[in-house]
Amino acid sequence: MADDRRMRQKTEQEKTSEKSVVDSPLRKEAGREEELKSMRDRLYSRTQQPERWERHALSDVPVVARNSSKNPSSMQDIAPPISPRRIDKPLERPNGGHWPPRPMRETPDTESVSAVSEPESISSMSQQPKKIALKGYRIKIVAIAALFFVVALVLSSSFLFFGQNTISGDNIAIAVEAPFAVGGGEELALTASITNKNAVPVESATLIVEYPPGTQETATPGKELFRERIPLGNIKQGEVLTIPVKAKLFGEENEEKTIIVSVEYRVEGSNATFFKEADPIVVKISSSPVVLSIDGVSEISSGQEVTLTLTVASNSPSAIENLLVQAEYPFGFDFSESEPRPAKGQNVWAIGTLAPGAQTKITVKGVMVGGKSEERSFKFSAGLPNERDRFALASALTSISTDIGLTDPFVGLAVTLNGKTDKTISVAQDDNVMATIVFTNTLSDTIYDGTIKVTLSGNGLDSSTIQVTQGFYDSSSRTIVWDRNNTSGLAALEPGEEQRVDFSIGGVNLAAERTPQVSFDVSVAGRRVSEERVPQGLTNIESRTVRFESVTALSSYGLYSSGPFTNAGPMPPRAESPTQYTIMVGAKNGSNELSDATVTMALPAYVTWQNVVSGGDTMTYNPNTREVAWTIGGLGANGSAEGSFQVTFLPSVSQVGTVPVLVGEQRLRATDRFTGSVVRATASAVTTYIPQDPNPEAQTGRVLPKQ
Repeated sequence: MADDRRMRQKTEQEKTSEKSVVDSPLRKEAGREEELKSMRDRLYSRTQQPERWERHALSDVPVVARNSSKNPSSMQDIAPPISPRRIDKPLERPNGGHWPPRPMRETPDTESVSAVSEPESISSMSQQPKKIALKGYRIKIVAIAALFFVVALVLSSSFLFFGQNTISGDNIAIAVEAPFAVGGGEELALTASITNKNAVPVESATLIVEYPPGTQETATPGKELFRERIPLGNIKQGEVLTIPVKAKLFGEENEEKTIIVSVEYRVEGSNATFFKEADPIVVKISSSPVVLSIDGVSEISSGQEVTLTLTVASNSPSAIENLLVQAEYPFGFDFSESEPRPAKGQNVWAIGTLAPGAQTKITVKGVMVGGKSEERSFKFSAGLPNERDRFALASALTSISTDIGLTDPFVGLAVTLNGKTDKTISVAQDDNVMATIVFTNTLSDTIYDGTIKVTLSGNGLDSSTIQVTQGFYDSSSRTIVWDRNNTSGLAALEPGEEQRVDFSIGGVNLAAERTPQVSFDVSVAGRRVSEERVPQGLTNIESRTVRFESVTALSSYGLYSSGPFTNAGPMPPRAESPTQYTIMVGAKNGSNELSDATVTMALPAYVTWQNVVSGGDTMTYNPNTREVAWTIGGLGANGSAEGSFQVTFLPSVSQVGTVPVLVGEQRLRATDRFTGSVVRATASAVTTYIPQDPNPEAQTGRVLPKQ
């Protein structure tokens, strides 16, 4: 019995032991499930995955369900992805020992599964949702900013162009009050009114006035005015600004001048500049401050000299400053001269200031060449100079034209001076000039009562030197006349017949200080009876000019004890002993200006150039030619120039008792600007005899023997 009881107890203990052995792995598996669940809870508390997790049927490893809901229903359905890797570390049994390692099965979506035991996969898994969330946040910010900009642009455009705050150029009114006419050179007063009819103010407004050419400022006489900008600042809603504007208009009588007035402005909230222009203002020049008139012939023959006299008179109550006169010559006109001389070229004269009521004259001479029955037009304009070119007209105050008809010569007229047909010749001041006049009948009719008349003028005229054959010279009127009373051949001049007369000018008037010349006009006249038995007057005119060259003088001398340089050596000079000298050279000009004046001289072989000069580099020495050149350049009328240089004289025993030459003859050459001819002057050689030196021993000059 006892044995049976012990057997039953042993059997129950073994069953209990076997049950515990069987239950132990189950409890271990349950503990593992609890550990995984705890790990999943901790992981999900940090990172929420957008996928639903479920357990695979063939493995204890949780996998991602592809079609699961994005919002998990419970925490038990969520698990972190586990990479399909083997778990090499064996699990421990509850009562000791280890469970054998078991391979992990791959889930269908292996790219989204990561191992629970690897912290790198868990970290990257937790950062990916953050990057996606940040990118979405930035896109939202950009979209909101773009939407705000579009809304602001629409609102500002609506503010500017719609509703009560409309800005329009039509709401800017410009009214200009100006006189209908104004005198040339008088002050023009304008009044510009600007009204802002917009519902909002305008900013940085500027009044712009554009003037016609030739307009000048009132505050600064002579200064041209092209465009004037007057700042107005801000103009309030409904505000009216009145701005006075003043200027001086110049132009010809009855000429219309146009003035343009406009306004520039801006509006608040915009960088654009808006523009509004008023209707053009037209002002008529009622009168000219200058009046021109021309005195001259209306008809001449081809090749004949024509003389026109222009009178410029003031018609202004105030002085006209910087007045300029400009001529436009016709084709075929050959300018000879004018009085006064042009300020530029052959057709521009500077009048300067013309006082109220004053007048001045300009005489123009020239030769007309052309065909028969042609008309040539001369035009003269007076106005103000251009600010950038003082010899160009900015605006003409007035102008005048005259027409001259060309015809065939009625009578032939030829004039020669010293056998030359030139209209202008140049002679020395003491030369005699012979003038010959030939009067020829070129018609088929007889010319009756012929007359030859010469009218002389010029500052170089000396009446006492005029010599006339046959004719009569009236010194009071400075005219020479030949007619039928003193020249019988002029009573009737048959066709093809000619009459020759002459006179002479014996020299220049020495009292003339500048540009001496003698001019004379030769005219011939007669009459014929036409086919209609009506008497007709016949004339022809020629002009000639004699210009007298400037008289120049050249002087030179030597110095030893005085002068600009310090000299050394024995005085008087001794053979084979060097002595220094100063050579002084002077040039004096006459009545005309000279250009390119140069003085040259040569040094003997026994004289040495010391390269010591006065006047800088105007004196140079050529050792090859032993020539000294003094470049003077320009020399004014009645002007003078001086130069000096130092030389060393080494006399030879063969020169004892002589007065050797230090510098050879000096020669001056220059161009006379008035006559255009070349003028010359000479001075004698400079020797050792120097009487200009204050030292008596220096005045002997003879070379002493060697000591």
